[in-house]
Amino acid sequence: MAEKKPSRRTVKVEGGPTIDSVPITYRHKIPIGRTLKYWDGLREGRIYATKCKSCGAVYYPPQSDCPYCGSSDIEWIELLGRYSRDLY
Repeated sequence: MAEKKPSRRTVKVEGGPTIDSVPITYRHKIPIGRTLKYWDGLREGRIYATKCKSCGAVYYPPQSDCPYCGSSDIEWIELLGRYSRDLY
């Protein structure tokens, strides 16, 4: 059976009429080379996050660059105890 496509309808809103958009799927390849420690750690039963050495922000899932300040000066930290429980 064919999937039913969403119907388009015109809706009057402030600023003029609009039309519903079509769903967009964006796919891209995510390089994992700079996050291999994370993937290897999962295989070993360890959970790692990244910490920006410039601003101190901690990221899980880990980031190869700091989204906050843009720095690439990142260090790995293992999440232990209560932090690892918060992830489940």
